[in-house]
Amino acid sequence: MSIPQKDEGAGKTILLAHSNIEFCNSLGEALKSLGFGIVIAQDGETATTLFHLYQDQIKLVLTDIVLPKKDGFAILGEIRAITKNIPVVILTNLDDEEDIKKAKEMGAEDYIIRSKITTQDIAKKVSSIIHKSSEINKKKEYS
Repeated sequence: MSIPQKDEGAGKTILLAHSNIEFCNSLGEALKSLGFGIVIAQDGETATTLFHLYQDQIKLVLTDIVLPKKDGFAILGEIRAITKNIPVVILTNLDDEEDIKKAKEMGAEDYIIRSKITTQDIAKKVSSIIHKSSEINKKKEYS
C-alpha cells in the first residue's frame, strides 16, 4: 500500500494520483511553490480513499490513467458520481485519441500529456484551472 503524503496549502489542496514517486515529488514541489498543498496516492484505491477523506479540502484531482489497483478512468468516474464541482485532470504519457475522448466524455476538465509539457507548466496550468473553477463555483452560489 502506498503511503499518502499530505501538505496543506491554505485550503488549496490537490490530490495527485501517480505511481512514479519521483515525478510526484517534482510536481509537488512546483505546486507547493504556487501555494498549493498536495495529497499523493500511488495507486487508484488510495486515491479514491483520500478523495473521500479530504474532498472538502481538495480543489483539483490530477490522475494518471495507468495505476495499480484502479485506473484513472475509474477514479474519474467515482469522483464524478460524487461531485462535478471539483476539476479532474488526466495527467498521462498516453497520447491516444480514444483515451482523450473517453476522459472528456466522462467529465475530465483537461487531458495533459506529461511528456509534452514541463513540470512548471503543469503546475501553472493546474493553478489556472483551479482559478477558473473557483470563479464558476462562486457564480453558481450567487445565482
